[in-house]
This record gives sequence, C-alpha cells and structure tokens, in this order.
Amino acid sequence: MKTATILLTTFITLSAMSCSQPKGTKDYLKTVLDNLEEIQSATYYSRVETWHPGDTAVVYDLTYFIREYDNPSDTTIGAIEIQTSADNHSHLYYAYDGKMKASVFEEHKGIMIDSFKVDRNLPFRPVGPPFYNYTKSILRYILTTKDSITLEKRGNENTFHLKLTIHEDRQVEFFGRAYKIPDPPFRDEDPTSRYEIWIDKKTNLPYKYRREMSHNISAETVSDATFNNNKIEDVDVTGYFPEGYEIRYYGDKKKTSGDDVDNLIGNPAPGWTLTQTDGQEISLNNDKGKVVLLQFTSAGCGPCRASVPFLNKLTQEYPNADFVFYAIELTCKNISGVQAYKKRVNAGFNFLHGTEAVRDAYGIQAFPVFILMDKNHIVHKRITGYQASVDNEIRGLIHGLLK
Repeated sequence: MKTATILLTTFITLSAMSCSQPKGTKDYLKTVLDNLEEIQSATYYSRVETWHPGDTAVVYDLTYFIREYDNPSDTTIGAIEIQTSADNHSHLYYAYDGKMKASVFEEHKGIMIDSFKVDRNLPFRPVGPPFYNYTKSILRYILTTKDSITLEKRGNENTFHLKLTIHEDRQVEFFGRAYKIPDPPFRDEDPTSRYEIWIDKKTNLPYKYRREMSHNISAETVSDATFNNNKIEDVDVTGYFPEGYEIRYYGDKKKTSGDDVDNLIGNPAPGWTLTQTDGQEISLNNDKGKVVLLQFTSAGCGPCRASVPFLNKLTQEYPNADFVFYAIELTCKNISGVQAYKKRVNAGFNFLHGTEAVRDAYGIQAFPVFILMDKNHIVHKRITGYQASVDNEIRGLIHGLLK
C-alpha cells in the first residue's frame, strides 16, 4: 500500500492565485460535501463535452435537462437520473432508477433496457452517475482516501477551483464510490487520474467538473439548478418511455445473426476516398488487385487500442504488393485528432480519417469492426470486436485469399 500523501502545490500560498476561505481547504470541502448531502432532488441543464487525449477538438458537445434524485436504497451509485432533451423535458434520452437503465435510440425507434443480469466481470455497475452524485463521490474520496493524491487549488472572488491528481498504479473512476479500474490489455498507458471541480462560492456547490484519463477526457457543466422541489416517491422512469418504441433487453440474442444479415458479404465493398494522417488522399480503387483489410476504429476504444501490436506485426508479415491494411478512425473531428491517436498508440500502419458516409455505408455501430475483402474487393468477412483469437482468424483468412 502506498503511503498516503496530500501535496499542496506552491501556488496555493500565492494570494493572487488562491481564494480566501475562512477555514482550511479540507474544512471548506467538508462544508461543500455537507451541502451536497442535503440535496434530495435536483433539476438542471447539463452540458456534456468529451475529447480524445492529445486532441483539442471536441468530439461530443450536447446539453440535456436532468432530473436527479438521491436514492439511498440503490447500493450502486445511490441516485436516480432522468435525462431528457434541453428543449423538450418529456423527450427521454436516458434513465436509471437503481434497478435498470434505459437508453433510447431514436434512429431505430427502440429502447435498450439493461437490468444488469448479464455478468460483465466488472467490480462496478457501468452506470454514469448524475452530476451532484458524481461530485459528491469525488469530494468524499478526497476527504477519506489513503491513496497517493495531489491537491491544487485556484480561484477568484466567485469560484473555488480544485484539481485532484491520483498517483496510483491504476486509474480511478467514480461509480457511487471510487473504483480502481482493472488492468487494461495494454500496459503502456499512463495510470494517472485527474479531476477538476469548480465550486460557486455563493452557494458552496459545484457547477462544473473535468475528468481526464489516458483514454478519454470529459467535462460537465450545470446551470439553472433547483433543489428539493421533487419527491422520489413520484418517480416513474417508464412514464418517460416514448410510445411505439420497441423495447429490447441487454443480453438477449438477436433473432438472426452472423453473415446472413450482413448484406456486405459477397458484394463489392463500398468505395471511398479518405485523408491519411500525412494529408494524402487514399482511395479504395487505388488498391485493385490487392487483398484489403479495414479496421473501423475509435480513439476512445480500448479493444481497438489492444489490437495495435497485432496489426503492427500483421502489416510487416505480408508484402504490400499483395495486401494492404487501413485503420479508419470514425470519432475524431479532424485529422489532427487522428494524428495524435496514431502517435499515442505507436501505430506503424496507415490511418485514415473516416466520414459519416463511410460509417453508414459499412453499417458501423460499434468498435472495432474488421472488414476483409478479396483482390476484386468483394467483401469476404466481417469481424466485430477484438480478442486474442482474432489474430489467427484474420491471418488464416488473409492467407486463404492470397493463394
């Protein structure tokens, strides 16, 4: 066990950078935590932003209207959340009530229900906590942890700005409480976790946080918050379900699966012209007569990152005259993000900046997806996901097509 350390950086003592509080930092944070504990319900607008590490372009930037309830009977995160449109507070996007979470998919007119009956082999339930519950967990951790952490504070007359850096050998996430994330399938990522919280000095309540991990950066800012006007006894998340939407349950098998439902198999691959990380435009038509393997990938995808060592080897095993491989990144907003991701994962192969048109043409809904086509660019195989067994499967398929 590491020795617990709390290091206050030198600029805390600089009056120009620090805020004036009647008590010490921990005493003030205890006051803020006490205020959070008094919140039984809250409604507010929530702006959520995400970035890929190494890229300044925002990947995701949307605002929602949130109903949050303190729910002590839920031993997972201890909260209920109803996430709706900022413009239409009855238009549901997501809900969690302690027993299930529901995600609405507008494009499919469907609702996916997860009742947590499928074992994911995780030490926590994968539920994103609402804002006040989340910041409460972080402050409670700061005040009680024995982990090695650094606290930095800045501020002005209106805001107290706190930065928490966690120096542990695994990243720390908050799902009702702090969890050390299981080791990833790759060991060269920085395990440092960083959290920032902005606190309004008038209310002594947080209004923004920023979370930075090796695989993802996110921030949430709340506004127009009201408190304790609603009762948990009145909550029924199913009442927000849109009428006529098909309800499906996580873990249920689809009625059909495999290549029979993939209309790409046996047909010519959709064409494309995309930009490579060096700025050069690459067209699928340029590789006529070659076996082509595509990987549709995302800079925030763990299994995609885990596949990089295999793909580095694969591109060295087969001569370029007969075989070519492209990784097509579909979530970065610009080519600089793709460049940063390629450098970060030490990829020695071609990276292309994908488009929504390519994503739609190949029916990509998850990551990674491998598409293998023969020398005539007829799609031969589609593989979704990545694990060690995929290596030999892909090698065998390529070898067969090169004969």
